[in-house]
Amino acid sequence: MASLLKRIGLNDEITMRKLDWGVADGKVALRLGQGSESDIEKLGGKFPESREGLRRLFQDLRRFRGEIMDRSDFLAPPLPLNLEEYREDFLRHPISSRWQNAGFQAMLDDYLPNGGLKNLLANLSGLMGGSPHSFPAYEGAMVLSSLFLDGIVYPAGHLSNFSRKMAELVKQSGGDFVTSCGAEEVLFKGQGARTLPIGVRLSDGSQVRSNVVILNVDPRRALTGLIAPSLLGINFVKSMEKFTPSCSALVLHLLFEDDLRLPDRVFLFPPKPRRVRTGDSYVQIDSITLTKEKRDEGRKGCVLLARINVPHSCYHIFENEVTGKDLGAELSAVVKEEIGNVFPSTKKAVREFVTLPTQFAKLTSNNQGSAFGFAPLIGQWYYKRFGPRLPIPNTYLVGAWSRYGGGVEGAALSGIVAARELCGERAYSSPPITAEISPEEENGEEPAVRRGIFQRRKLRKAALKDDED
Repeated sequence: MASLLKRIGLNDEITMRKLDWGVADGKVALRLGQGSESDIEKLGGKFPESREGLRRLFQDLRRFRGEIMDRSDFLAPPLPLNLEEYREDFLRHPISSRWQNAGFQAMLDDYLPNGGLKNLLANLSGLMGGSPHSFPAYEGAMVLSSLFLDGIVYPAGHLSNFSRKMAELVKQSGGDFVTSCGAEEVLFKGQGARTLPIGVRLSDGSQVRSNVVILNVDPRRALTGLIAPSLLGINFVKSMEKFTPSCSALVLHLLFEDDLRLPDRVFLFPPKPRRVRTGDSYVQIDSITLTKEKRDEGRKGCVLLARINVPHSCYHIFENEVTGKDLGAELSAVVKEEIGNVFPSTKKAVREFVTLPTQFAKLTSNNQGSAFGFAPLIGQWYYKRFGPRLPIPNTYLVGAWSRYGGGVEGAALSGIVAARELCGERAYSSPPITAEISPEEENGEEPAVRRGIFQRRKLRKAALKDDED
């Protein structure tokens, strides 16, 4: 993220701050984020039988982090993209290679004995909607490295300020934002291998013309209207049908007149998972992510957001307005009870409201309100996901549903990779991208995007300027 801000010239305008954070499970409540050595001491003090294994785990996490950082270009994918690169990485990056195809629970089993600390760390997979046994070890190592080694870093002035600055930069560069007007269809010309995008039709009937289209949506929604499945190919459609979406979320918002003496982020794990019946199934509350934010400028107090994961199999309950509202109220009551048991001060909320999975679906355009794109499972992780390139030239898929998606950095990286390719840079390891104007272009034909469509435009402008001179 720091490399991105520096690249686009916003590193002086958007400052980042480290947040303090903590974990609690009914028996243990620890404020962490004060540095890895301090955190090791606190965790080792609470779980003395795990002290040695914890030190080995942190030693390998530091090596893992070093392997991730072992690349000259931080705006390029960290994982190898072909077999030749993989063989080279296997020798240079043994820890990363070992964790690429393992589960998070199995990874922790190698370091920690049965019991307390291992279960506490395994539950952190819930931050991205995962389950310890099926959550990829590589992704789990990223979570642990971010929390304990790098710390939670967040834009000062909230994400809204970050978004506003990005929007200003886009407008300064000649771009625009169309809001409250959804995209209904991607428009194409040509047939078969010569199919190319020419723009997007919006819900008000207007069209935006462009020979590049980048989707940041649930690709299953793309197949139900945005793009005809026949254009993407039967193999693509069949592969995507096998993918499992991630869980949705329910968020309880609690408003307070005074600040709470809590860390900025708390990962709360009830000592016994709470189950709330939903007819033939149930929602199991085994992790609650607490986010403390300041209220709007000039207003005292704070807001505490409590998020729980809701399985996609339970989403249909919320589609009925009456039963959905009742279930939301029941889940909120359980969440408030669990928070109050650990942090009694949170019982003094002056106002509360809830965001249901159906509201997430409307806000994000994700089917079933999926909060993390495709579920973070070993069998559908990284290489098995789609994008950023799609089968149709000049068409991309970025964000949480794309190859590097899930967390904020992965979602951003997928967009960066697509943007760099459009600018004619070598974002992927292969194929090489050139900035030359091809014979096809000179004859009015659109080549593949790999030559860098924006780079070609720059070359045309430079050629025109030379002619004028």
